[in-house]
This record gives sequence, structure tokens and C-alpha cells, in this order.
Amino acid sequence: MISKSTRGSEWRKWDLHVHTPASDGTGTPEEIVNTAIAKGLSVIAITDHHATDYIDKVRNAAQGKNLTVISGIEFRSEYGSKSVHFIAYFPDEYNGMKLTSQTLYELILCKLKLSKAEIILKGKEKNPALDDDKAFKDGIFLLQVDMKNACDLIHSLGGIISVHNGNKDNGLDAEVKHLGTSPRNARTLDECLGPLKEELMGKYVDICDLGPSDNGKERNFYLKQFNTPSILASDAHKFEEIGSAFTWIKADPSFNGLKQIIYEPESRVKFQTDKPEQKNDYQIIDSITFDNKEMGKQEIKFNSNLNTVIGGRSSGKSILLGCLATAIDPSLKPKEKEEKYNENIKGLIKNASVMWMDSSTESRKILYYSQSKISEMVRPDKDGISGINDLVEKIVKIDNKKAELIRQYDLFLISNRSELTSKITEFCEIKRRIEEKQDEIANVGTKNGIQQEIEKLEGEIDSIKKQIKDYLSESEESLFKQQKEKLEKLEENNKQLKADLAQYKIVQNIDFFNSQSSNFSSFSPLSHDAVINFYENLKTEMKQKWYDFIENSKNQAIKNISENAKEITNIKQSDIYRRGNSFKENNEVLATKDSALSKEKGKKQLFERLENELQELQKSKEDLKNVIYTKFVAYKDMSVNLANKLNIQKQEVKINAKTHLLYKDFFDLALQCLNRKKKNNQKFEDYEVISNEERETLIHDLYDGIVENNLELKKDFQYTLVELFTKNIYKISYDVTYDNDSFDKMSEGKKAFIVLRLLLDFDDSKCPIIIDQPEDDLDNRAIYEQLVKYLREQKTMRQIILATHNPNVVVGADAELVIVANQQGIDTPNQNNVQFEYYGNSIENSFTDASEQTTLHKQGIREHICDILEGGNTAFQIRERKYGYKN
Repeated sequence: MISKSTRGSEWRKWDLHVHTPASDGTGTPEEIVNTAIAKGLSVIAITDHHATDYIDKVRNAAQGKNLTVISGIEFRSEYGSKSVHFIAYFPDEYNGMKLTSQTLYELILCKLKLSKAEIILKGKEKNPALDDDKAFKDGIFLLQVDMKNACDLIHSLGGIISVHNGNKDNGLDAEVKHLGTSPRNARTLDECLGPLKEELMGKYVDICDLGPSDNGKERNFYLKQFNTPSILASDAHKFEEIGSAFTWIKADPSFNGLKQIIYEPESRVKFQTDKPEQKNDYQIIDSITFDNKEMGKQEIKFNSNLNTVIGGRSSGKSILLGCLATAIDPSLKPKEKEEKYNENIKGLIKNASVMWMDSSTESRKILYYSQSKISEMVRPDKDGISGINDLVEKIVKIDNKKAELIRQYDLFLISNRSELTSKITEFCEIKRRIEEKQDEIANVGTKNGIQQEIEKLEGEIDSIKKQIKDYLSESEESLFKQQKEKLEKLEENNKQLKADLAQYKIVQNIDFFNSQSSNFSSFSPLSHDAVINFYENLKTEMKQKWYDFIENSKNQAIKNISENAKEITNIKQSDIYRRGNSFKENNEVLATKDSALSKEKGKKQLFERLENELQELQKSKEDLKNVIYTKFVAYKDMSVNLANKLNIQKQEVKINAKTHLLYKDFFDLALQCLNRKKKNNQKFEDYEVISNEERETLIHDLYDGIVENNLELKKDFQYTLVELFTKNIYKISYDVTYDNDSFDKMSEGKKAFIVLRLLLDFDDSKCPIIIDQPEDDLDNRAIYEQLVKYLREQKTMRQIILATHNPNVVVGADAELVIVANQQGIDTPNQNNVQFEYYGNSIENSFTDASEQTTLHKQGIREHICDILEGGNTAFQIRERKYGYKN
């Protein structure tokens, strides 16, 4: 639909010094054109000595072919012993007048006294025998022009001047010396300077035409000293030599395109074999094609470097970017909170197709930031953490080593929380068992009370025995006592062993392994199966070993019970035990006392056992208490350790990771769990007015108070511990500095610029980035001094497509393609009355067409920029003044 649209300024091969038979060259127009095309040239300049005859002939031969022919003339000046040569290049048209071969002959050559008649006359002065053709061929090298007057005349017709320079024959450096007379006695380019050369270079010369042996020093010298670009050209005198030397120029293949190297001498000209700034085809958006009622059938092409979309208010700038991004990635929402807008975008791309430079139409990675999205990213969240934290973490993860550190940290968070929950559950179970054990002990009695009762009963029994004549002898009594104590011990052992048998059944099928699916799922296919198999085999082996141990322990317990039972039987059947026991049974008072003593001794054994069990439980509780808090503190330790390994820097931008305590949510929840009416709980309400170090001490006091039952809770004990002490309350946050200025202390506009730098500097994928008006929060000075400079650097490394309303972004950043958007209106008609129409071309594209009725095609890109963008004309003037353009 938009037949005039192009991809804008692209790198092309230019040979701007070609001779024809009109002076001292060879080849028919067709041979010249075909050779240029075969050499991959996009532009040639016909630059015959003091002649224009072949310009139109070669241009006509190039019609319909992919080759532009620029008009040129090479002159011999009055300077130097060998004459300094310079070339004039002309536009096809100036002030409405077409500059044809004949026009240039009349307006330039004739005015400079270089008419054919004058040249023939000069040739015959040297050799009167020559015919007119040969006299002309000789005469063109015998006449000279006043260089200053010639340059003024050329500039008056919109032309530009290229002078031979550097090590090239007939060059200004070689012929116009400041030291000596020999063309080669000046040691350096600086020593070649003098008033005349400085005047010519500063006022008249636009481009330096260098010899093929230039090593970079010469072009850098002219650029630094005079802001003047340099070119390489074949200076072909045979058509076969065309393209033997050439210059890569990034511009529209036209005279206006050539003119751009004067404004952009650093970025628009390259001397090298391969095409400059080549990017991966799979990371360049080639075009988007629409086919619907609102857009009609139109294809919009994109440049591989900087694409800027301009237009008036509601002209469709954001719509184009939204359509492009959503057509590539349907999951994107051009505007997060405007579903109606998003639905409209979906409708516009229903039949749209995006083509990548490698001819693929598949979905691929892009970075897309809608209008104000960058501004939203700089706002801090409720914890005071910079709003760009998530973005910075994504940037950090680009480094595979750092990404792995973060992945391991995330796995630790999952594992640590699971372990903390398990340990708290275990802690609460032990706490319950301690309380039960304490109740059991209280029911048995007190240690001192039982001991006193035993001593009292033993005294009473001894007194009774002394009063009984037929009682056992002293030695028999001692033996009976030993057997009785052994019997009681064996019976107590069997009682405990039988209890252990029941416990063995409980723990026999215990599961030692927590689920590891989340950890194992992150392994690559290369390692996954091996890890799973080893783990499962380990589980099976562990379970079997545990089962075998329990079975052996059960069997040993049964065996011990059986052996104890036999020994118990033997004791009871022994003579001394039967006599002593019988005597006690027959003596009612002694039997009663003895029975009471046995019970108290049993209580003592029970008390000691329970007391030992309580001590073990309390030790386990204390160990678990410490383990839980250690694991809780591990969140901070791991966070600090990780933060120290995540710092990165690129150029002036530094990313420093740090650990941030999320204390507000923690203490708010803690206060919900505590009975705030109690005085010892009220100290936790002052958490906002103290330092982080004091907060961490307060967290420890809170934990200690809860687990030791020193703080009254409103919520369940276990719930409180789990809610407060299993979650990570430390977050990795990032501070971004630029020229030692911290992100948090930057203005909103500077923050937005830094976000853009982060998006581009640290994304090694080099995928296309689509941004809607990134300059919204920057003032004009910041745009020109920071954003524009930055875009110029970045566009050489990745494709950038952005909508803007600022002329400095378009002109200052030297956008390779400018796409003008227009919405159909009474005063702004589109082709075929479509709702949205787009026209794309280079900055240098300039024309007016009074016959054209549609808005976009009645003028060129330069005119659109000046009409649409406030300050557009000023932006062009600033750019042109920057390099001291002579016109």
C-alpha cells in the first residue's frame, strides 16, 4: 500500500569517483552500470575531469536497476606544483531545477571558463595538429580553476566538495605544504597545516577523498581537526576498476544520503571489507503486514538499527508498537489495566503477520515497554525497595554463574522452610511430651518425699526383724535382700523392654526422607535420571537397614525378656528367697511394711526413669530451640553471602546487591499473635523507630519469649512459630549507581534513563527492544546529553523500535528509519481511507508533492519531522551546526 516506504538509512557500498570516456575513462554506460552492480555497489558518482557528458547517459542506463548515479565533476585547482584535485557532487534537483548534464555544463563549467570550446582551444595551444576530440582530452588537464570561486559556485547550487587528501596523488596535504617545497618533506599531517590549508578545509571542503593506503590516522586527523568525513573511492579510469576501492555509507542511496556523512562523519562512514554493524538475522524484525479494515493492506518495514515512530496526538504511534509486540508475543498486554485497549489491539493483529529477517514468522523474545511502563518501574514498593528490583534481578541472572547462585539460594529457601516447619512440629511434640512427663512425675510424688518414706519403712522393717527370733540369719538376710533387689530390677527391665517392643512397632516404618521433587526437577536431562536412581536406591537401602535394625532389636528385646523371665523364676524358686518371702508373708506386719517399701522403691525407680526421660526431652527441646533459630538466622546469612556475589558493573552503571530486612510484615504479624495488653509484649510495638540491628535483637527476644512461654499469645503456639519463624524475612535488593549517584537519590527523569540503560546494557540476548516514549520523564537537556548519546551507542548492537514526540531523539540520535503515523481525519486523509496509515523512510528523505492529497505522501520525512515535532527544524539545525556545515 505504501509504495514509497523503505527501511531508511542502510549500509551500502558507494564508489564516489568513477571516470568515463567523457574524460579519461573507459566503458559504455551499460558496462559501467553492470560492473558496479556486479561489484555489489549501490551508489556510484560519475566524476569526469571538467566534463559532464556521461552523467545522464550512465543514469539512463541505470534506470530500473538497483543502482543510484550521483552527478559529479573533478576539477584541477591552481594550488600545488601538480595541482590539487577536488570533486563536486550535485543533487538531482535544486530549487525546482533539474541538474542534468547540460544544466551542470552551463551553470558550472561554462561559468568557470571550462566550456568545451575553451578546453579544445587550450589543447590546441599545446599541439595545433590535434583534432577537437584529442585536443579536448589534452585540454582538460591543462586548465585550472580558482578553487575558492569554484567551491562558492558549487555550494550555491546545493553541491558539496570532496578534495584529494592524505597520501593520495594531487592531494591537498601533498601539494599545499607549510614546511618546505617538496611534496614529501613534511613529517606529519600537523606539519602540513598552514593558513591556506586551514582556510580551505575550514570553509570550502566538505569531504576528504583519501588514498587506498590510509591506515586510519588520516581520517581520524581530519575528523578531529576539521569535523570533516573521509571516503575511499576507486578513481576508476577503466570500467573494470570500478569498486576496487569503496566506502560503506549508511544512508539513503541518494545525494541527500551522501550529505548525511557531513552531519554524521563518525557513525555514517566505515572503511572495511564486510558490511558494518551486522546483527543476527534471527534477532531483527523485518516487517509487519496488516490486512484488516482499520489498517487496510499495508506492510511496514523496519531497519536493523534505530527505528523511531512519530506522529501527532492519537495518530497511532502506540498502536503500531502494541500491535507489533503483541503479534510477536500474544501473552503481552500493551496496557496492563486497559482491557478495552488490549482487546482493540488483538482485533488489529487478527490477520497481521510479523516477519523476521531470516524469513521466520515464529514467536521470539523481545523486550517491550509501553508508555509510562518505565516510570512505573522506578517507584518503590511498600517495603521501600526500589521498583526496579525485579528488573535488576533478571539482569543479574543473565550471568549463568550468578543465575545458578540465585537458583541454589531459591532451593535453599524452599528446603529451609520445609525443615523449619518440620523442626517446629517436632519441637511442639517434645514440648507436649515434656508437659505430659511433668504431669506423670507430679502424680508419682516428689523425690525427697519418696526417699524419706523408703528410709522410714526400712527403719521400721529393721526394728521388726530384730524382735523376731526365727528370722533369717544376718548373712541369709543379706542374700535374700540381694535376690529381692535383683528380682525387682529384672521385673522393671522386662516392663521397659515390653514398652520398647510397642515403640519398635511404631517407628519400624518411619520415613527419613522428605520429598525432593522440587530440588530434583531443576537438574538437566543429562543428570536427572542418575540423581533420581541413586536417591531411590539410597531410600530403599536405608529403609531396609532400618527395618533390619528394628527387627533385630525386637528379637533381642524378646530374647532378653525371656532370659530375664527365666532368671526371675530361678530367684523365686531359690531356697533363701522362698524362706525369706514366706516368713514375710506369714508375718502380717512385716509383709505390709515390706510391700509398702517395695511400692516406694518402685516409685523411686519410676521417678528416676521419668526424670531421666524428662531431662532427655528437655535437652532435645533446647537443642531444637537452637536449631530452629539457627535455621531461621540462616536466611540472613545465606542472603548476605549471596548479595556479596551478585555485584556487577558495565561502564558507568553499577549494580550492588544488598540484604533488606522485611521487618514491617514480620512485626505486624507478631503483634497479631501476641496479647498486646501484657506489658512485656508492648516493647515489640516500637519496631519502626529503631535500627535494623535493634530489630534483629528484638526478633530474637520475641522467639525466646515464645518458646520459653514467657510471652502470652492470642494465637496457637505452633501456628505462631510457623507463621513467624519459617518464612524468609530477608530480601535481596539492589542499588543502582550511575557516575557514583545512587538510584534512590536520582530525579525521576534520570531514574527513567537508568532503567533504559539497564534494559539495554545488561541484556546479552540482543533481542529487539520496543519502547513507547522513553523520554517522557526527561527534560530536553537530559534527552540530548544522555538519552540521545546512549541510543546512538546501543543501536549499533541491537534493533531498537521506539515511539517518540521529541525531535532530538529522532534527529540527534540519527534514527536510521523514521515511521510517520497518521489517523484518518477530515484534514488528515489516508490512502484508501484506512483508519491508520504509516510511512517510513530515512531522515534525509526530503520532498514536497503538491499534487498528492494524502497526508503522509505529500512530503518527505524531514518535512514531517519539522511539522509534527515541536522544535524539529531546530533539531536539524543543531545537528548541522555541530559539524560546522558550510552551506
